[in-house]
Amino acid sequence: MSFKIFTEKQVRRAILNKIDPNIKSTKAKHWSGKIYLNEKYLTTVKIPNSHKKDFGRGKAKNIARQLLITEEQYNELIECTFSGSDYYSYQEKCEIDRNKDESK
Repeated sequence: MSFKIFTEKQVRRAILNKIDPNIKSTKAKHWSGKIYLNEKYLTTVKIPNSHKKDFGRGKAKNIARQLLITEEQYNELIECTFSGSDYYSYQEKCEIDRNKDESK
């Protein structure tokens, strides 16, 4: 499966409404937000501007990498079948797996 083409506005809306990152500054030209899991820093994501033009596959790959999700989860996130609570549940599961790997 490959990244589906969405508009920048759709990607921005999904990130802001579902993931709800902590925005550093809304006055900056390009917003970036920090994502926390259980009050612990997880990752930073660059939030696209609210344009109507297509959000290319390369940019989609970067956003998915920043959000620590797969192509399929990225597509579902934008299409509304992968909710914010699903995202955080997935990240908690990954955090448990990472902690297990570190203890070995």
